[in-house]
Parts: sequence; structure tokens; C-alpha cells
Amino acid sequence: MKKVFLYLIVFVFSGLSIFPIRVSAKTVLPQADSLRQNRIRFVAKDLSLKESEAEKVVSILDTYKAKVQAVYSNAEINPDDQRSQVAILTEERDRQLGKVLKPEAMGRFKSAIALDSKQKPPF
Repeated sequence: MKKVFLYLIVFVFSGLSIFPIRVSAKTVLPQADSLRQNRIRFVAKDLSLKESEAEKVVSILDTYKAKVQAVYSNAEINPDDQRSQVAILTEERDRQLGKVLKPEAMGRFKSAIALDSKQKPPF
């Protein structure tokens, strides 16, 4: 009796895997523009900025992220040089943000980064 029940369960679950459920990507994955708008709203709220200022901050952060990814994706650069290049990029990012953010907003941004870097990785 247990074998029959086990075979029935295996049959049902294997049958479910044969017929995948079709889901439109639009219903599951949010559009890139809406993600960017959510980031802009979050930055504006968190740093008490106007939307135009938050857009500038997000564009600076996006540029910084792309440059850092380019540095780390280059396998020809040794890790020490990568770290020094990222440090230079970080200083450049902070200078650009300093032009957009007020000192108290820059302080909140720096403290948020410091808290984020102190967290242990999830693995």
C-alpha cells in the first residue's frame, strides 16, 4: 500500500513538472524604469531630497557601480590594484555627491554605507 501511494505521489509531481506554468515576464518582473523610479523615491525619502536631486544621486551611484564592476571584471588587474582603483572611484563618487548633497545628507549617506559594510555576508 505504501509503495502504491509513493508511486502515485511521484507520478503526480513528475506530471506537474512536465507541464510548466506559463507566466508573462511583464507580470513577474518589474520594468527597469519602475525600479529606477523606486530607487529615486527611496533616496529622496531617506536623504530628504527633492526628486531632481535624488535623480542626480542615483545617476552618480549608477555610474560608480558600472565603473567598479568594470574594474573587478578585468582579470588582468591584480587585487591590490583593483582595490586602489575602487578607492579612487569612491573618492570621485564622494566628490560628485558632495556637490549635490547637503552636509547632513552626506553624513547620513556615509553612515548608511558604514553600517552596510559592517554587516556580515549572508554566506
